[in-house]
Amino acid sequence: MEVSEGNSRGRAVARWLRAHVLALGIVAGLLLLYTLAGFLLAPRIARNQAIDYVQHDLGRKLAIGSVTFNPFSLAAEIRELTLTEADGSPIASFALLRVKFSATASLLHRAWTFAEVRLEQPLVTTLVNRDGSLNLAKLTPPATPKAAAPESTSMPALRIGAFTVSRGQVHFEDRSRGQPFTATLSPIEFALTDFRTQPQFENRYRFSAATGAGELLAWSGQFAVQPLSSTGEFAITALKASTIGSYLEDSLPFAMSSGSIDLHGSYRFVAAGESGLALTLPSLKAHALAIAPKGTPAAAASAPASADKQTAAAPWIQLPEVDVADTAIALSERRVGVGQVTLHNPALQLWRDADGSLNLQRLLLPAAAGAATANAASAPSVSAPAPSWKITLAKLTIDGASIAAEDRSVKPVMQLKIAPLSLSVQNYSSDGARPLALDLETGLGAAGHLHAGGTLTLSPLSAAVTADLKEFDLPPLQPYVTQQSDLTIYRGRLAAQLQLAYAAAPQKGQPQLKLGGALQVTDLATRDNPTGTDFISWKALQVAGLRYQLGPDALEIDQVRALGAYGRVIIGANGSFNVSEVLRPAGAAPAGAAAPAAASAAPTARGGAGMPIRIKRVEIRDGTADFTDHSVQPNFSAAMLGLHGSVVGLSSDPASRAQVTLDGTVDRYAPVSIKGQLSAFSPASYTDLSLSFHNIELTTFNPYSGKFAGYSIAQGKLSTDLHYHVENRKLEASHHVVIDQLQFGAETESKQAVPLPVKLAAALLKDRNGVISLELPVSGSIDDPSFKIGPIIWKLVVGMIRKIVTAPFALLGSLFGGGEQLAYLDFAAGSAVLSDNEAQKLPKLAKALVERPQLKLDIPLHTIDVADEEALEKAALEQALTTSAASPRGAGKPAAPRANGAGTQSSPRLSALTALYRQKFQAEPVYPAERGGASAASQDSDAARVAWLEQELLPQFKPTGEQRESLGRARAEAAQSALLASQELPPERVFLTDRESGGGADGQVRMEMKLQ
Repeated sequence: MEVSEGNSRGRAVARWLRAHVLALGIVAGLLLLYTLAGFLLAPRIARNQAIDYVQHDLGRKLAIGSVTFNPFSLAAEIRELTLTEADGSPIASFALLRVKFSATASLLHRAWTFAEVRLEQPLVTTLVNRDGSLNLAKLTPPATPKAAAPESTSMPALRIGAFTVSRGQVHFEDRSRGQPFTATLSPIEFALTDFRTQPQFENRYRFSAATGAGELLAWSGQFAVQPLSSTGEFAITALKASTIGSYLEDSLPFAMSSGSIDLHGSYRFVAAGESGLALTLPSLKAHALAIAPKGTPAAAASAPASADKQTAAAPWIQLPEVDVADTAIALSERRVGVGQVTLHNPALQLWRDADGSLNLQRLLLPAAAGAATANAASAPSVSAPAPSWKITLAKLTIDGASIAAEDRSVKPVMQLKIAPLSLSVQNYSSDGARPLALDLETGLGAAGHLHAGGTLTLSPLSAAVTADLKEFDLPPLQPYVTQQSDLTIYRGRLAAQLQLAYAAAPQKGQPQLKLGGALQVTDLATRDNPTGTDFISWKALQVAGLRYQLGPDALEIDQVRALGAYGRVIIGANGSFNVSEVLRPAGAAPAGAAAPAAASAAPTARGGAGMPIRIKRVEIRDGTADFTDHSVQPNFSAAMLGLHGSVVGLSSDPASRAQVTLDGTVDRYAPVSIKGQLSAFSPASYTDLSLSFHNIELTTFNPYSGKFAGYSIAQGKLSTDLHYHVENRKLEASHHVVIDQLQFGAETESKQAVPLPVKLAAALLKDRNGVISLELPVSGSIDDPSFKIGPIIWKLVVGMIRKIVTAPFALLGSLFGGGEQLAYLDFAAGSAVLSDNEAQKLPKLAKALVERPQLKLDIPLHTIDVADEEALEKAALEQALTTSAASPRGAGKPAAPRANGAGTQSSPRLSALTALYRQKFQAEPVYPAERGGASAASQDSDAARVAWLEQELLPQFKPTGEQRESLGRARAEAAQSALLASQELPPERVFLTDRESGGGADGQVRMEMKLQ
């Protein structure tokens, strides 16, 4: 029993052993097969299948150095893999890919678990072809129709202990651009530890990359797969602006040739619901950024010829340092918020072209605008645009900026340097609803300084700004002055303190624009280009209390003060007026060409309602004005000095009256006064001004005296009192002119001199004190085209001179009595005795001569007429009769009386005549009746005999020349004696002149006297 039992046990053990050995052999065989398949067969199959698939299905080439698989550790490695295009162009490669699967961990965690995934030296070549296709997109296998599989909503459980990429490289090339763009990132490092797909698990990662240009990218953080979300931080260091510019070349209208950007920030991404990405950038800095237009040589060609090549090729915008702090971007909300932007020492080239456009506008236009427009026109209609972005900026600061500004639309080019500029802008919002706070401080030109501050609201547009400008040099503005005038500003400074308020949509009753403050222009000096002389200058022109508003328009000024103002008025040799020449650009047509059009437009302008203007007070202190006339030889010059005074109450209201008070001197010693009232903006409606000029040296006017009077002036003073009254366009003017001690000098040879004896006129007008006093009234309508007060006054003067020199005694008679009759004396024929009426004239004439001490009277010595001949004959006959009757001889032999026809004795006169006849003819008279020449009845009377005898005797008593001269002299001396009876009249002023004078009627002989 025991043996049997033992044998049985032995056989059982043998069977067990055989069974286990067989099992172990099977297991060993299977393990061997597994080992051989894992180590040898699987890698070969995987390698061949991969190469075959890539070649036949993808049309590419795949080269694999080696594939290994450890069936026990479940680790697979692929080395030296290279994927290329069919032509050998590289697509991707790597040195090593290691994947280690953990079965135990997978069972434990119930998730596909990989202990390690490692990729070394990967190289990916990304190529964008000319047609815009991507080379990597062609690696997608062709689609094969198959039954649609039910969509899985759950994500497989997956875990990776460590996923690393080391020494990676990405080469990017874009050939779809006009200029191909290439970039290489190397080395690329990536690490992902403890990756899990379970919900809410934060997977941590780290990524870094660099470029050959030294640009660095660092990215780290964590992300969850369920739901898909991520947070992390990133940093970009030394990103070259040229890299950005090169890639965005076709879409950027400008070039960024230099500069770099550093930024770091964080992000948060959530894909649940509405996907959202939020970025926070605590710091973004740009260094040495330069922005220029594309094709800088073209820009250089448009630069001024005087600029050197280096300056012309300089970037338009240079940003040495830009600091953007605290930026937050929310893509889902389309919102960007920036804490502060700071620009340190930026430099800007700004100019305006001839067409009025700004050069910087070219930097803002989208590139290839024409192509974009064409594409947009051909594109189908799109949906409504997405909501606009909301952008806010808490503060913008610009520090130490420099702007080189030019205006090339004017010639010469206006150049102005604006530096150093500091600007602060706060509370910007793209919706424009928040008011911006502005503060600007900058230099302008060589010495100017501007400080401005206030608030600005963009929507609706409104502003409240104050500005303080100091010491701004005016000469840089010369090109604008040249456009409107022909003068040069070679010195001057502008200062202003202004407050501006603007509202595009003002409240009801409020103006759209309000401007207030003060202006001051100091040390102004301008040159009259046509004559090359100083034109207008002043020490200071101050405008205080300025208030201007727009909508409704109005202007009010409290005070305008002109200190040390100077002006020069010049009449050229051709009669041109320098003010007219200066106030039009050089080469422009004379103002007269436009005069008719302006004149026709004037009534319309007067009829319209203009802007209300009010200037409370204008003050002038220490003003000077020079007047020069080159149209006369020698040239005339005069100066008004020390002009001071005020104009109070200037207003555009036609009913207003401005009070004018101005005083000064002409050439230092001749006081000038202007006083009165006027409607300043409508002087034709009302003006009442009195102008007074006293003690002006007449020698100053020698050029005009020589030209128009024909004599120079040796001495004299001029005083005038002028009064002009205009009301409703009707002028009433009076001119009281007083000339004291006028003395003419040498005669000139002027062909324009009036053909009148001006010296005589002056002597006639002078009183005994050497004073000429004239009244010249003028009246008329200023709307009459022929009414010009200057020519009218000259016509009055010439007419007055002509009148007084042609009838000088009429002037004296009107002044001192006697009328025109003072010019002559009437004597009885043959007599030198003044009648009572004639004698009364001479004291009046003497008085007139006393009052006109420069006049000399010419009395003719030969005042004889035919009536005097007869009178002298008769007087001589009567004298002879008287002498004959009184002589003894005549008395001793009286004529024997004869009986007349009537038997009576003859008359004594007949007897005397008969006796004188016998004496003269030594014969007895034979009367006509005795010769039978007449009837006895008619000739036998005494009267007839007396008449016959007188007729026969008178030829015997014709006056001799001595008798005639004696009568003329007697008359002259009678007049002279009567005149000199006035002891005030010096005898040397009354001349007896050897000239003839005569004429008259009714037995009167007229002596005509002359003045000289």
